[in-house]
Order: sequence, then C-alpha cells, then structure tokens
Amino acid sequence: MNTHPSSHRIKRLQVTGGFLIGLDISFHDGLNCIIGPRGTGKSSVLELVRYSLDIMPGREGDPLRKRITSVIENNLGGGRVELTIETKDGLTYVVSRAAGEDSILLDPDRKPLSVEFSSQLFGADVYSQNQIESIAETPHYQLDLIDGFEQEKLNTIHHRLEATLRELRASAGQILPLMTEKETLEAALSQIDMIKEKLKGFAAVEGEDSEEVNRAHLLKSLRDRENKALAYASDATTQQADAIKDLMGRCEASVLAFFSPDVLTGPNGAIITDAVASLRTAIRSSEKALATAAQSLDAVLLELTRARGIIEQAHVPQELAFHAIIEKQQQNQTQSVERAKLEKQQNDLLFKQRRHEEVVSQLRNLKSRRDELLARLSDERDMRFKVRDSVAERLSTRLKPNIRVSIAQNADPDDYRKFLENNLRGLGIQHNRVATTISKAISPQELGELVQAGEPASLARRSGINAQQAGSVIKAFNSEERLMDLQILDMDDQPSIELCDNGVYKPSTGLSTGQKCTAILPLLMFDRVNPLLIDQPEDNLDNCYVYETIVNSVNDVKRMRQLIFVTHNPNIPVLGDASRVFVMQSDGRTGSVKVEGDVDRCRDDIINLLEGGEKAFDLRTERYKTAQP
Repeated sequence: MNTHPSSHRIKRLQVTGGFLIGLDISFHDGLNCIIGPRGTGKSSVLELVRYSLDIMPGREGDPLRKRITSVIENNLGGGRVELTIETKDGLTYVVSRAAGEDSILLDPDRKPLSVEFSSQLFGADVYSQNQIESIAETPHYQLDLIDGFEQEKLNTIHHRLEATLRELRASAGQILPLMTEKETLEAALSQIDMIKEKLKGFAAVEGEDSEEVNRAHLLKSLRDRENKALAYASDATTQQADAIKDLMGRCEASVLAFFSPDVLTGPNGAIITDAVASLRTAIRSSEKALATAAQSLDAVLLELTRARGIIEQAHVPQELAFHAIIEKQQQNQTQSVERAKLEKQQNDLLFKQRRHEEVVSQLRNLKSRRDELLARLSDERDMRFKVRDSVAERLSTRLKPNIRVSIAQNADPDDYRKFLENNLRGLGIQHNRVATTISKAISPQELGELVQAGEPASLARRSGINAQQAGSVIKAFNSEERLMDLQILDMDDQPSIELCDNGVYKPSTGLSTGQKCTAILPLLMFDRVNPLLIDQPEDNLDNCYVYETIVNSVNDVKRMRQLIFVTHNPNIPVLGDASRVFVMQSDGRTGSVKVEGDVDRCRDDIINLLEGGEKAFDLRTERYKTAQP
C-alpha cells in the first residue's frame, strides 16, 4: 500500500554479480534497517543504490567520491545492479546499471525507455559512513545539502545560468576578434588626417590649369576606388564560395564511414540501415543546396571578373587623358606622382574607415547585448541565493536554538583563487599568497574595474598586497579576454552550520567529531520527497542522543519519507519500530540476507548482533536493577 503518495520510494534492489550476487531485497515505505556482522555487505547495499542512481557525492576528484567508486567496483565486479523505483507521482521504473556503464531506464515490463535517467526524475539522499563528518567539514558539501531542499527550483535556475554563461562565452568569441580588428584599423587610420592635409595642399596650388588638374586627379582617385571595390567584392565572393565548397562532401566522408558492413548487417542492422537511409537523404539535400549556393556565387564571381575587365579597358583611355593633362604641366609632374600615390593611400584608408564604422557598430550592438546578459547573470545568481537563503532560514527556524544555518552570498573564494593563481604564475610575486589575499578582499568584478581603470595603488590599498604585486596583477589581467573572464567568474554562496554549545554558536568545521554529527544529522532527518539512506547514523554519538534525537526524528519522519539505515545500534530498529529489518550474513565469498521481517521476527538477531546476546542483555538489565538505591 502506498503510504507516502507525495514521496519517492525505492521498492526493490537486485544484484546479479560480485560479492552480493543473487541479492534481492524489497524495501518497505517506512523505516528499513540493515544489520549484520562486519564484512557482510551492509554498506555495499547503500553504495549500490547510490551507484544505480548515479548520485555520487561531492565534486570530481573528491577523495570520498574516489573511495566510494572503489568500493562499488570491488563489490559489483562485472555484475549488474537493478533498482525498482516509484516516483512521487506513482510511476514505476527499473533502473539497471552494469559496472562501468551508464544507467538504463526500463518500464515495469522491462522494456527500454527513451527517457534518460536523471535526478530530476527520481532522487535519493545517500550518506556513506563518515560522510556526515565530511559534510560538517566541507562548505561545498553543506551547499549541496542545502540545495537538496529546493532541488527542482535550483535546477531550473542552474539551467538558466548555464544558458546565460554559454551566451556570454559566445559573445566574447565574437567581440574579441572584432576588438583586435578595430585596433589594427585605428592604427592604420591614424595616418588619414595627415594624408588629407597633404592632398589639400596639392589641390590648393593655383595656376592656369589648376582646376583641370584637380578634376583629373579626382577622376583618377575615383578609378582607383572602382578597382578596389570590385577587387574587394571578388575576394569576399571567392572566400564565401570556397567556404561552401569546403563543406561539401565532408559530412558523408566523416559520418557514413562509421557505418561498417557488420554494423549494417548485425542484429540491429535494419534499424541502423533505416537511419542511414534518412541520413543519406538529408546529406544529398544539403549537398544540393550547397552546390546551388556555390554555383550562384561562382556565377557572380564570373560577372565581377567580367566587370573588372570592362572597367580596366574603360580606364585605359581615361588614364591616357589624365597623363595628357599632367604632361602639359611639366613643372608639376613630380608633384602629380606624389599626389596620385597619396590618393591611393587615402582610398585604402577610406575603405578601412568604412570597415571601422561597421566594426564599431557591431561592437556596440554586441557589447549592449553582453551588458544585458551580465545583468541577467547577476539576477539569476541573486535568485539562486534567495532560494538558498530561504532554505537556511527555514532550517534555522525548525532547529533553533540548537542549530543555526546561514548562507553568505558570493563568499566562496575557491574557484576565484584558483583562477588568479593560474594567471599569476611566473610573475615572481608569490602568486599563491597574492591570489589568496585578493580573493578574500575584492570580488572578480571589482578587480576587473580596477584593472580597467589602471589603478594599482587602489588595488594595493583595497586588497592588502604591496605596490609591486598590484602592478603585476594589473598587467597580468589588462586584456579584454581576461577582463571578460573576470566579468562572469562565479564566487559561489557559502553556507555556515553552527551548533549551540552552552549558549555559544560554534561553526561545524571546528567541532569535535561527535558534535559534527550532532550538528548535521538533524538536517538530514527533515521530511523531504527523497528516500534517506544513511550508513551508521549513530557513529560518534552517545546512546542518549541516538534515542532523544535520531529515534524521535525517525518516528516523526517515517510516515512521510522512506528511510533505509545501516546500523549497529538497537535503539534505531527497535524504538524506531522498523517496518523491515534485513539481517546480512557472509560465508567469506558472498554476502546474503539471512532473515528479513519486522522487529519481532528479527528479535533474536537484533539481540545477538546489536545487544551482544541475550545473556549480555539480561546481565545489563540485572545490573541496572541492583544499582538502584
């Protein structure tokens, strides 16, 4: 019977290889406890659940992730784990995953589904042994924990953030080459005013035929511009046609080669052959369109070439007429040659001036769009913080006065510091120390503003580095590419989880091992949609706390959330009234379930394994009685 209509549930775990080969466990909706001697595979059950759902802890490279991966590989071997799950919406799926492969999603009849398995479809909160202590010590683990309370909202924000960042990176790819071209054009155009002044001087020379000479030079300059315009048009058309021709045949050569005869004739050959047929049709259609475009450009190129030939012929008598006019002014022939040379240079610069105007216009539009994207990026990061802050406030309200949760916006300098270190290497300025100091003092965006303003003194004063170091930093980041990197660099939000110790709130990072667990466990025990799986939640805790906090939390939460605990503490299954207890055993080669059932059915194993045996339990009970006054 579905007792949790609004929560996800793990219904069944099956293992077909490795140490737990043949294991087949059906979980109940409430509290499930896995007990047994050490080495019987209890922890492996949880890790195989984690593996099948692909919810490894932390980030890439984390030691905890590496350790868990090693445990899974050793226990699963070359086998497969299958998990039957039921979503909060009542939909049932089978998640099947073999060692070293991706998860496969099946329907209840084991038919493959085209939907890719993801945490948005089904999530679970799995915490390995000692992971609770790691959460208390590591801010980004704490952030992951907080994010889990509003995963859907934050996933939506995350996707929007990633889309905005992709657009910003694409905009940088468009802006940077245009800025380089703009600088090159501006360097060339610095000569244009001087050339214009010299030409004005030539045109201002008075004489009997000065008006005729000036007109002749204007027409000669016009002829030069006609040649240049047709030449530029021909070059641009040739480049476009060559680019199109370069695409032709590429898809067929690079893609169809993968479909070898054995692929086309194998068990799935018919499916692949149909797909390849559609691909060939699409390739032929695109090739035809490319060929048409190339032919059109080739035709235009022929027309441009013909026009250039006609123009060249038209220019011959016009040039002869020009020289006839100039030759009448023998004393000014040297000046005329110099003037014609300057007019050609001016024409080159006029074309560059028009290109400069185009580039400036494109940059204006691209930078305006980039400003919009940066504003959107800031808004989305603010929204992400607001969601996280509301979670922290909600947790603090529920857990006060024992535990306080807060979050600071843009306060995690780790990625920023690494970025600075990478870009300050080799400058001889103790780059690690400088990077750490700057990342703690000013934001990436503030650093970018100081670099743009060229203010090493302000940087030194605000960050605490010396003047020589500040000058090196300004120089290292004084490029458009680095400034754009700083604009989008993310300093993530940083959580703080504090435990009240005799009226004093202390950060979890500095607590004793037992206090760390005391601070983190209540956060894990909230009612949420995901099943909660913990390996030995009682680790480092005294029995009083286990009873007063864990057991009471279990009894509150199990009506709304599925719980699966590996435990060595009898208080949890007995006083938590576990719906199902699984007693594990091992013959040294494989682990298996010895017995399963409710607490009453597993009573003897609970007493023997968790209480030290019935005699030990009776002796302790008798001792407590005799100790009474």
